Amino acid sequence: MLQQEAGYLAIISKDSRFDGKFYFGVKTTGIFCRPICPATPKISNIKLFSSIEEAERFGFRPCLRCQPQKKYEDCLENGNTFLTKALKKLQSIEIFDFNEENYALELGFTKRHVRRVFTNILGKTPVQLIQEYRLLIAKQLISKSSSNLTTVAYHSGFQSLRRFNSSIKEKYQMSPSEIRKNCEVNSSESFEFLLSYQNPYDFKSLLNFYRSHQVGKLEEFTENSMSRIYQINGEIGKLSVEHIPEKSSLLLKIICQNISVIPIIIENVRSMFDLQFNPEYLKSSIKKVPELSSILEEFPGIRLPTGWDAFEVAIATILGQLVSVERGKSLVADLVNLLGNESGFYADDAPIKLFPTPIQILQADLTKLKTTGRRKQTLKDFCNAIIKNEIHLESTQSIKEFSNKLKKIKGIGDWTVDYISLKALKDTNAFPATDLILARTLQSYSLEKINEVSPWRGYVAALLWKKFEKSKKNIL
Repeated sequence: MLQQEAGYLAIISKDSRFDGKFYFGVKTTGIFCRPICPATPKISNIKLFSSIEEAERFGFRPCLRCQPQKKYEDCLENGNTFLTKALKKLQSIEIFDFNEENYALELGFTKRHVRRVFTNILGKTPVQLIQEYRLLIAKQLISKSSSNLTTVAYHSGFQSLRRFNSSIKEKYQMSPSEIRKNCEVNSSESFEFLLSYQNPYDFKSLLNFYRSHQVGKLEEFTENSMSRIYQINGEIGKLSVEHIPEKSSLLLKIICQNISVIPIIIENVRSMFDLQFNPEYLKSSIKKVPELSSILEEFPGIRLPTGWDAFEVAIATILGQLVSVERGKSLVADLVNLLGNESGFYADDAPIKLFPTPIQILQADLTKLKTTGRRKQTLKDFCNAIIKNEIHLESTQSIKEFSNKLKKIKGIGDWTVDYISLKALKDTNAFPATDLILARTLQSYSLEKINEVSPWRGYVAALLWKKFEKSKKNIL
């Protein structure tokens, strides 16, 4: 449980990563809320709770605005569940005769509200997306079917052949008949989104971290961008992220055939590149510790690097115990190449493998994996716990409970637990004090002082790692 002051800082930041981690009651009203609730009472009027049940035991009733009694994953603010459902409905052939008002009512919301949610998260209205999806379906039918173009137009939702022809030509710079002549035209579609951040923002450090922790051939890097092959709910595609500093944004390009994965990808990228973080909150909190504040002035755009997928990060962390970063990256690549299914993408004429699933790792013969027998068994024990749901990697769970469960697995110690909490569960207050570099820095910066920066201790860890990296370069 966060201390009173740290909890209050989390409340005023409205950072969604705290949602589900704790709740706060307002003594003057008798109401309890989620930390992302628009309400911001005085610190003297709040009481922190670790669960809904605890808040109710103390006689507090749930807030009608943020509705803490709802399950976290069902809340509209989270976006993924609602948008996935909404986007799947958009793909239904029955709604090609699209009526935005009826569509919103079927989802249980007003047209204005649905449009606002879509625009805020996807940058496009349902009408704009349905038009893009019609064009995607049309191109697939043109390329892969022998149906005449009038039939294709009808089945892709166009009421007019003239409108169908002009829309196709405007979108693809080719007429429908020209597309049909070139049947190798990719039937996947590319969507682009600008994802903004608050300055200052150190994109280069994030990119360098992901480059040094590259996941097999699934990821590729240039000086200013990163691409990634993904698998979500059976859908395999590719995305790229490019820095556009003049717009204080990242340009996300997604290649997919199923648009229901779009909101999940956007949320993953937002999280991976820490776009939701407001650096002003760290700046304000760290002022209490001048020696740490001076490091922040040196690296003002610090962000928390994490990873694309929590399971990948956890497995890479276990493989990376007591070895160098380079060796850890090599072991991850070996595991992917040994067990992963083919993605359908290629690099240097060789198939690119997907990251293996928990079942694949549990059932695999890991003899060829060049790590210790103990570590191989730890991998299997961890995957077995995931499969049995004894452990899960949802970021909203209690970090204390998660840590206690994880430590029961032989071969997992404090460093691994703290690192997985920080990188996989994205706990902003995790601080791996037993990390070799951080342990050295604690000779100069006391842990008591670092604790004063709660709930942002994870960012302090990132700052100290960054300072060590710079000092190492200066020595060389």
